[in-house]
Amino acid sequence: MQLSWVSLLVVSLASRAVCQTRFVNPPPWDPEDDGNRDFSNNRRYKDGDDVKIRLHMKSYGDYFPEVHVWQVNPASQNRSEHKQVAEDVHSKTTFWKAEYDMARHLRHGEDAVYWFGLLRYGQTKSTVNSTYFNVSMPDNWRPNLPSASGITSLVQESPTSQSTTQSTTQPGPESTATEKPSREEGKPSKKSGLTGPEVVGINIFNIEEQTKGARMSLQFTTLDVFTTTAFEGNPLAVVTIPPPSQQAPLTQSQKQRIAREFNLSETVFVHDVENRDGTDERKIDIFTPKFELPFAGHPTIGTALFLQPQGVKTMIAKAGRLDLQFKNCSARALIPHDVKLHKERLPKHEIEAGWDDKLAKVAAADEGAPLFSIVNGMTFALVELPSLELLGAAKVGAMTYIDGNLQDDGWKHDFDSRRYYYTLLEGETSSDGKHVQNLRTRLVKRNMEDPATGSAACALSCYLALHKLSANSIRFNITQGVEMGRESLIVVDVEVEAGGAGERKVKSVHLSGTAVEVMKGTVRVPQ
Repeated sequence: MQLSWVSLLVVSLASRAVCQTRFVNPPPWDPEDDGNRDFSNNRRYKDGDDVKIRLHMKSYGDYFPEVHVWQVNPASQNRSEHKQVAEDVHSKTTFWKAEYDMARHLRHGEDAVYWFGLLRYGQTKSTVNSTYFNVSMPDNWRPNLPSASGITSLVQESPTSQSTTQSTTQPGPESTATEKPSREEGKPSKKSGLTGPEVVGINIFNIEEQTKGARMSLQFTTLDVFTTTAFEGNPLAVVTIPPPSQQAPLTQSQKQRIAREFNLSETVFVHDVENRDGTDERKIDIFTPKFELPFAGHPTIGTALFLQPQGVKTMIAKAGRLDLQFKNCSARALIPHDVKLHKERLPKHEIEAGWDDKLAKVAAADEGAPLFSIVNGMTFALVELPSLELLGAAKVGAMTYIDGNLQDDGWKHDFDSRRYYYTLLEGETSSDGKHVQNLRTRLVKRNMEDPATGSAACALSCYLALHKLSANSIRFNITQGVEMGRESLIVVDVEVEAGGAGERKVKSVHLSGTAVEVMKGTVRVPQ
């Protein structure tokens, strides 16, 4: 019986860029250390920890590598288990939420052993990998039982990390997912960090409970947000997670897979409580199909209105507390903010052959456009266009990638080349004396357009209040999604005050909007 080292799927990068690129955290893979490695000495994380991924790298030009995480497979199974952690890693630093036994290989509570690598879209080879690290078993872990057909072969010798050849092989850069396993099993190992006993029998406890778990379903509701008309606005899925007494907590991987299945811009997971009468707070997690977000606008409003019948007045997101108010079928949320106008601005955009005059003018507006964050991790390029005609000329995929390194140190995140185009319309004064600024906007990424973006609306409103307008109390009525046929109305109220040095600073930000329920149902919990 052989121990299979999970093959890396990897990216073929330009040789010059590869030799200049390496992992800093975790440290880079060391070929001299691999064959004699004692996995029990690996750096160890707990399930749920934020694992910092730091790269020393140069620009890849037109290449957009992804960071993937692989799990070592201690059984003799010829397969590669991996998942994407981040894309467009020009920002150099990202995080992975540590997850115990991501690939569901483990049976005995041993450490899960992982490594990171760079993978280019569609490619199968890599030359840039990190060293190994461990994630320890959480207290509430239950073993992943085999199917009934496999119950007869439950006794096996523990895996070994002894190599049958001289250790000159990196964990995967020269291998593919179809190669034969290159490690052997069958001798007791003193090197293994997979800490089960040498001969192990799995205790088959409560097979019925495991079967029920495999069929467990969660309730979900979809809403269209920033509209009162179904099939307009921005769609959102809200999934309710029962309290711990009713179901084991979902893993990050399970949440991510559910979000990927909905394939909406965001999916929210609401953590229900044992006694709804005893609290008016709910914890929420916000996921895109690829990663978790600290905050997003339309999930805040949609989830608030979903929770209103339960008497919820505060939601707890990764970015902080979201205090809620309700009036006339709309929700109003006090938005946590840590605004930042970055020093660098967008560079001049090249005009490509074949572009018409309107698209060329849209590209020209890039030059000097500010980068602005509403909180650390949510940055937007704010590109002003002088007319609605040019606003309508913007195209998905036309503009180039925005380098995340344009953001200030400590704020460098991949912001997915988010350009928030805006056109200022007429301003007016409300009956209570507040200045009202009307705008039309579009949020265009490299590969998609968003019909309503509350976080971008908050960022733009704060930027305009601080740097373009003079009033201290401003309401922004922002219409987005018209060009997509999903018209949305976003309302942002910004209060500005004078700082210690007399500069303008944001005192408060409120985001308001409506939502309408569209669908309800159940979603199976992925295993």
